[in-house]
Amino acid sequence: MPDLATIRDDPNFVNANAATKKAIFDKWAPQDPNYADANPATQAAIRQRFGIEAPAKAQPKQDGVSLKGFGRNTASFLDSTVGSILPGAVNWLSYAERRAMGADPKAASAAAARDAAPLENPVGRIFGVTDTPEYKGENIRRFSEFIGKNIGKGAKWLSDKTGVPEQDIVSYLGTLSFAAPEIAGAAGRGAMRGAAPIANSIAAQTGRAAEVARNAMRPREGAPALKGGGAMDASASMLRQTTAQGLRRPVQLTKGQITRDPAQLRFENETRKSNADTVGQPLVQRQIEQNEDILANFDAYLSATGAERAGEGQLRPVGLVVDKALVDAAKARKKEVSDAYAKAREAGEMEEPVSYKPLIDFVNEQTPTTREKLAPIIQAVAEQIGKNDPENTGSISINAMEDIRQLINKTTQPGTPNAAFAPELKKLIDSTTEGATGQLYREARSRRIQYAKEFENAGAVEKLLRRKPGTKDRSVALEDVFDHVILDGSLDDTMNVGRLLKKTGEPGQQAWKELQGQTIQYIRDQVTKSPATDPAGNPFPSPAKFNAIVRDLDSSGKLDYIFGKKGAQEIRDLNATVQAAYTAPPGTINYSNTAGVVVDALQKLEKSILGQIPGVKGTARYAAEKARDRKLRQQVEEALYPGADDQDPIAAKPIVKRPTMRRNRMAPANQNSMSRRKGN
Repeated sequence: MPDLATIRDDPNFVNANAATKKAIFDKWAPQDPNYADANPATQAAIRQRFGIEAPAKAQPKQDGVSLKGFGRNTASFLDSTVGSILPGAVNWLSYAERRAMGADPKAASAAAARDAAPLENPVGRIFGVTDTPEYKGENIRRFSEFIGKNIGKGAKWLSDKTGVPEQDIVSYLGTLSFAAPEIAGAAGRGAMRGAAPIANSIAAQTGRAAEVARNAMRPREGAPALKGGGAMDASASMLRQTTAQGLRRPVQLTKGQITRDPAQLRFENETRKSNADTVGQPLVQRQIEQNEDILANFDAYLSATGAERAGEGQLRPVGLVVDKALVDAAKARKKEVSDAYAKAREAGEMEEPVSYKPLIDFVNEQTPTTREKLAPIIQAVAEQIGKNDPENTGSISINAMEDIRQLINKTTQPGTPNAAFAPELKKLIDSTTEGATGQLYREARSRRIQYAKEFENAGAVEKLLRRKPGTKDRSVALEDVFDHVILDGSLDDTMNVGRLLKKTGEPGQQAWKELQGQTIQYIRDQVTKSPATDPAGNPFPSPAKFNAIVRDLDSSGKLDYIFGKKGAQEIRDLNATVQAAYTAPPGTINYSNTAGVVVDALQKLEKSILGQIPGVKGTARYAAEKARDRKLRQQVEEALYPGADDQDPIAAKPIVKRPTMRRNRMAPANQNSMSRRKGN
């Protein structure tokens, strides 16, 4: 069965003509206890509110009491009893809230009085009768006292003695039963004006409402002790704040993000989501600014590396720069080796004989199957020795030994049995030529050994330079060079490529900067991979992904090597700030707070029978909205600028206007400020 409150908001009623509205009202009003059990004056007021009939005219006097005066007396009675509950409740709860927040009693009382003042005398204000003699008159005070002293004698007896209709007496007493005794008592000390006897008489019947109020104000078990919104661990909080403020683009954290207080974080998150267009809008804006600042730090780091090609979708261009630097360096170094050997040959030093015994012993240790079928390079070495020493003297020239080395290099393919035996064969060749006396040869040999160490024995480098067997295709595609050097290999692989690039002149150094810059871009791409965006369209960073990447690079030692100690710490600091801004500690739940109690109490009042009194429901709704908005705005301000109003150790810095963020900025730089390490 619909009640009048439902009917009032129904479009079928709102849009109906006057006759239809009256028919609908007359059908359902008698079935609604709020109307059926009300006194005639209240029924008339309800009908007027529904637009059913004009206000009732003044009636003749009854038993010497003017009904017009009685209406004003009624307003005074309601304001002096139930009408005082609303401002009394706000005053009481506001005082308790401020005391809990650390305000002294005097300041708390003054603030509570200001909060409650607009709600005083709601009925009299609505009808504009607060200045009439009947409203102010002494008779209403005496009337209230008389009712309170004789309430136990029944409504009929009170009606006979006062001349007030019995139904009115019943309605007044029934209305009072909705007031919590503690609230009524608190209100009575400042506003009940003679109605305390009534409130005290019915207190025993209204204990549940009081218990609800007490429970609402009682901290929940497990709730953290709060002082101004949460007890701060100053050292940890200071570290988070100073870390965020020390970034290349400072990030302004909120109070909850700084303190990691669960209740404060829950408040900030819920207010931002639930009130995004009103009181929560500053929190929304702060989140947008934080996202922009975090992304701007990635841009700043990328620019600081000095990379010119690195960026989103730039894997192939970066790979091309690295490949060219390595290929050019290998060609130049190989030419140096060849020129050195040519000088040694011209001087006759390559004809010096050397013993091949260690090499032939290794060959003879292998089985025929291994030599001829599994690793034929072994048999090829034996044949070359026999060809160069047909007399079986036990020695061949250095030149012949170097030819055998070149044969091994040409006929060995990665992943074959030949590749498994080739390193040992070349090592034995080097041992046989180690005692050569020619100075030019020794210099050439030294150059060749260094070349092998950098370009052949360093697997990551050798694979970058290698071609697939029987094709001209690269073993590592250009777009995979970054993964090969930075992500997939070991720290040694990364260091081998890095050292080689850094020592090969400007092209190699620039290639290393491109790898550094692409590493920043990789971190950013992974951290912002989620499709979720803030209202400004900026992607939300993933704290889990960021933490995983930093942990992986850190555990291998790559983070420090790629960016140097200072640059690596900057990335760790940005990660720490992202963790503070986008994660919540375990147990982040919505603890009760006094602001919620005020709003809840006022909303309950609006829905009670008091809400049926003309104007009271609107007043309660207005009070609830204003109380909520005022408290929320204050809490939002404290969240955005923690420590601004006291000696809090977390002192907020002023927020400066941020420039428009340039995404994927790749401004060239002459100096790599992300890494100061040289020679490694």
